[in-house]
Amino acid sequence: MATKLEERPGEKVAYVLIKTKVGKEKDVLNQLKRAGCVGEASLLLGGYYDILMKVSYRTQKDLKNTVAYTIRGNDDVLSTLTMISID
Repeated sequence: MATKLEERPGEKVAYVLIKTKVGKEKDVLNQLKRAGCVGEASLLLGGYYDILMKVSYRTQKDLKNTVAYTIRGNDDVLSTLTMISID
Protein backbone atom coordinates (compact mmCIF):
# COMPACT_ATOMS: atom_id res chain seq x y z
CA MET A 1 0.00 0.00 0.00
CA ALA A 2 1.81 3.10 -1.19
CA THR A 3 0.47 6.64 -1.16
CA LYS A 4 1.87 9.81 -2.69
CA LEU A 5 1.69 13.52 -1.86
CA GLU A 6 2.92 16.04 -4.43
CA GLU A 7 6.25 17.69 -3.69
CA ARG A 8 6.57 21.43 -4.19
CA PRO A 9 9.65 23.17 -5.64
CA GLY A 10 12.30 24.01 -3.05
CA GLU A 11 11.28 21.31 -0.60
CA LYS A 12 13.78 18.94 0.96
CA VAL A 13 13.16 15.25 1.56
CA ALA A 14 13.59 12.95 4.53
CA TYR A 15 12.73 9.31 4.98
CA VAL A 16 11.21 8.13 8.23
CA LEU A 17 11.10 4.52 9.40
CA ILE A 18 8.29 3.96 11.89
CA LYS A 19 7.83 1.14 14.42
CA THR A 20 4.23 0.72 15.58
CA LYS A 21 2.43 -1.34 18.19
CA VAL A 22 1.60 -4.83 16.94
CA GLY A 23 -1.38 -4.81 14.59
CA LYS A 24 -1.53 -1.00 14.34
CA GLU A 25 0.49 -0.54 11.14
CA LYS A 26 -2.45 0.21 8.83
CA ASP A 27 -4.17 2.40 11.44
CA VAL A 28 -1.05 4.53 11.89
CA LEU A 29 -0.52 4.84 8.13
CA ASN A 30 -4.15 5.90 7.61
CA GLN A 31 -3.95 8.44 10.46
CA LEU A 32 -0.78 9.96 8.98
CA LYS A 33 -2.44 10.15 5.55
CA ARG A 34 -5.39 12.01 7.09
CA ALA A 35 -2.96 14.39 8.84
CA GLY A 36 -1.54 15.29 5.42
CA CYS A 37 2.10 14.59 6.23
CA VAL A 38 2.63 11.50 4.08
CA GLY A 39 4.70 11.89 0.94
CA GLU A 40 5.07 8.31 -0.20
CA ALA A 41 4.56 5.53 2.31
CA SER A 42 4.72 1.76 2.33
CA LEU A 43 4.03 -0.92 4.87
CA LEU A 44 7.09 -3.11 5.48
CA LEU A 45 7.55 -6.78 6.33
CA GLY A 46 10.48 -8.73 7.69
CA GLY A 47 12.30 -6.12 9.74
CA TYR A 48 12.10 -4.04 12.88
CA TYR A 49 10.22 -1.12 11.29
CA ASP A 50 6.63 -1.30 10.00
CA ILE A 51 6.31 1.80 7.79
CA LEU A 52 8.67 3.63 5.45
CA MET A 53 7.53 7.18 4.81
CA LYS A 54 8.86 9.98 2.61
CA VAL A 55 8.42 13.44 4.14
CA SER A 56 8.84 16.71 2.25
CA TYR A 57 9.71 19.83 4.25
CA ARG A 58 10.98 23.37 3.78
CA THR A 59 12.74 24.03 7.11
CA GLN A 60 14.27 21.91 9.86
CA LYS A 61 11.49 23.20 12.11
CA ASP A 62 8.87 21.83 9.69
CA LEU A 63 10.58 18.43 9.73
CA LYS A 64 10.88 18.48 13.52
CA ASN A 65 7.20 19.30 13.92
CA THR A 66 6.16 16.53 11.53
CA VAL A 67 8.34 13.87 13.14
CA ALA A 68 8.20 14.90 16.80
CA TYR A 69 4.57 15.92 17.04
CA THR A 70 2.57 14.43 14.17
CA ILE A 71 4.29 11.06 13.84
CA ARG A 72 5.73 10.43 17.31
CA GLY A 73 2.71 12.08 18.91
CA ASN A 74 0.64 9.11 17.77
CA ASP A 75 0.15 6.75 20.73
CA ASP A 76 0.55 3.70 18.47
CA VAL A 77 4.03 4.76 17.30
CA LEU A 78 6.80 3.17 19.37
CA SER A 79 9.89 4.60 17.65
CA THR A 80 11.15 6.35 14.53
CA LEU A 81 14.38 6.68 12.58
CA THR A 82 14.69 9.80 10.42
CA MET A 83 17.14 9.95 7.52
CA ILE A 84 17.62 13.28 5.72
CA SER A 85 18.35 13.08 1.98
CA ILE A 86 21.29 15.22 0.84
CA ASP A 87 20.34 15.25 -2.86
